[in-house]
Amino acid sequence: MAEPIVTFLYASQMGNSEDISMNLYTTAKEKGYTVERYQFDDHLESFDLTDITTKRVVVIVCSSTGDGDCPDNGSNFYKYLQRHSKTAQEEDGLGNKIFRHLHYTILGLGNSGYSSFQKSPITVNSCFEELGATLFHYFARADEVEGLETEIDPWIKGLWDSLAETVEKVKNEAIVSPEEVKQSEESKDLSDEDEDVFERVTICSKSYESEEYNKVIKLELELERTISESDNIQPGSYISIIPKNSIESVKSFISVCKWDETPHLINRLTTELDFLSHVNQKALKSVLGDSEYLQEGSEFNYLDFFTFINPEKSVNTDILEIIPKMKSRFYSIASDSIDTNKLEICFKVESYQQEDIFQKGHTITKQGVCSSYLHRLSEEDKVEFEVKICKKSLFNTTKKELKYQPPLIFICQGTAVVPLIGVLRRIKRMLDTKEIKGLGNIDFYYGIKNQAHDYLYKEEIEALFEHFASTNPYASFKTHISESMPSDPADKKYVDDIINQDNEDLEYKILVKKGTVYFCCDENKTAKAVENILEEIVGSSKQLGKIFKDGRYKKEVWTRA
Repeated sequence: MAEPIVTFLYASQMGNSEDISMNLYTTAKEKGYTVERYQFDDHLESFDLTDITTKRVVVIVCSSTGDGDCPDNGSNFYKYLQRHSKTAQEEDGLGNKIFRHLHYTILGLGNSGYSSFQKSPITVNSCFEELGATLFHYFARADEVEGLETEIDPWIKGLWDSLAETVEKVKNEAIVSPEEVKQSEESKDLSDEDEDVFERVTICSKSYESEEYNKVIKLELELERTISESDNIQPGSYISIIPKNSIESVKSFISVCKWDETPHLINRLTTELDFLSHVNQKALKSVLGDSEYLQEGSEFNYLDFFTFINPEKSVNTDILEIIPKMKSRFYSIASDSIDTNKLEICFKVESYQQEDIFQKGHTITKQGVCSSYLHRLSEEDKVEFEVKICKKSLFNTTKKELKYQPPLIFICQGTAVVPLIGVLRRIKRMLDTKEIKGLGNIDFYYGIKNQAHDYLYKEEIEALFEHFASTNPYASFKTHISESMPSDPADKKYVDDIINQDNEDLEYKILVKKGTVYFCCDENKTAKAVENILEEIVGSSKQLGKIFKDGRYKKEVWTRA
């Protein structure tokens, strides 16, 4: 009997799902299963789940991002599932049950702080079910709020017994008939015309917003086409970029691993593999065996590891199969992009200190892979690269929402100001084109390090508010700035501090005047503190959830799922 393939699939925005999938794949390989592992969007290019002549058991790890969306490295497969699922619902018949030969399980990662909690994993599960697949181990829904491990650990513990039983069952199943194969082939011709595609852009201008603590760069990108209103790019829409490693780091990695510099290897390490990401120690042990440096809690990348151990002979090239694929990075669009071929992004060139675990007492400086890639590109003249425009926005603002001039409350920190600049620019355009008659009060709460160096878009915010005031004399437009590294340490405050100071005023504006809150921040203590204060202001987390569902609490808090 043919041995079934255990296929591990993942869709991951920030790496958690990818890491879990890799650990499961490594364990399954150690247990002797025939295994393969792909991201969702490798489907039909690297593997084909509709191939009913291949016996497969599928283990899925999938997170949600944004407003319940599938991560970018799974968006095309996600749409594929939805199209075929819709066809299966509308047209009965064995040929439309294209996954009827599959046995699957799914682990979903998400955050119950969002109203669309687990939307992406739930959709994937329902599509697999609709397409005829059989669930062999329960669908687990891990929640960041409750602690991911409380759901993940028991799911993994029970997975291995369920998998062993299912693999044995599938092994003994009969091979499908030629008639079934023909029906399956006929079901594959649905159009994929709505798949996300990468577009070429050129950097046409660059400016520095800050150079004191971290360099912040503003780039204007030029597309090869004009953006129209039908493109539905909204304030807070973002671009997806797959970065490339520098040729210097690639050659260093090849050198320390004692490999030959072939064009194929250089290209693969430059464009495909993220060897500067944190080592998956379990996967690395499966190739190299135990090492005193592969210890729980240690964080280092693949280049650091092989540079330090300086192997005497060539490293086994099997490690290339466990290095994570280069993931997309995401940058919010600041521009109000209609009737133009320009997009604007603004980003911090990530640089941070990390303890050198190989040399105690020393620290090393690390840089973000994509921000340093964009920085390198911005130093060149008219260089072209590819981006994918992701149209979904949590900050879409319509003239209907502004019709009765509600108060608008903006809350952000650092470079999270970028999508909110897009909102302000959109509001200005709606005012100037008479789409809206006027504005209510606007309060802009902005947490920065130091006003002298890190007040991004300061002149534009001031000019916009001056313009709003000149055309709306009965409304107020205020900025409220907190500094975490002020000139006088006694003035140190975070954005949640200044929001708390105005809690009574904000309660009136949100609950009585039906104001709208825009909140953008990365996931940290400040983000949680802000949300806790907002819950206190409106009365409860349930009430804040209701305001969210009503469209008056627009938030994006970047997570690591």
